[in-house]
Amino acid sequence: VVDLKIQAAQEQADIISELDGEGNILIDMWGTRDWSKEELDRFMDGLPKNVGVIVFNNGLLNEKLGYLGGHKWIINYLVSYAGDQQIHGDPDVPVKHLKQYMKDPKARKGLLGYVHGSETLENPFYTQLAAALAWEPEGFDKEEFIRRYARGRFGEASFPNMYESMKALSEAMPLYDWDDGSDGRLIVQRLTRYLEGKAGGDKARKADELWEKSLHYALEEASRQ
Repeated sequence: VVDLKIQAAQEQADIISELDGEGNILIDMWGTRDWSKEELDRFMDGLPKNVGVIVFNNGLLNEKLGYLGGHKWIINYLVSYAGDQQIHGDPDVPVKHLKQYMKDPKARKGLLGYVHGSETLENPFYTQLAAALAWEPEGFDKEEFIRRYARGRFGEASFPNMYESMKALSEAMPLYDWDDGSDGRLIVQRLTRYLEGKAGGDKARKADELWEKSLHYALEEASRQ
């Protein structure tokens, strides 16, 4: 499989080079998460220099990935997956990681982030946050983003309540036990348990209190939305 992916990348790179001597291509890392470090190293060493990689991962470029062998890279915020139409994803994860990349000389080959096309209509809060962060990672401010999002999506009349609703929701997200920020269904399970009166531990109870606060403000605007 490693050799086949290298061969495919080489063939694509040759086509691009014929069309544009300075052209670059990006290939995805989908299907490589279970590869060993040796397989990843062989893959990176075998790629042409004008080939960058798309990392389907919210995590840091760790020792196993080795900063992708010096190739250009771009991180893909694949948090919803196709068909997962619910609010989820820890908004602090991409903020923390991209700001960390900006300070890391080894990560300077990065082209930062983008949002996967199959999910752009399925989780609008997280999608727009990721897009805003990728556009201006150094100057990004989550609090200001929530204000802009609430005003732009719900309108000026609903802004006061919906800002409080979205702020409480964003504070609840990091309290869930995400593995890498991409678990698509946990928050739906937690909401179900909350409605059933099964709160769980202290962190979960705090998250449920924030959920209740978020829902309270949102329901105040039910007649306008």
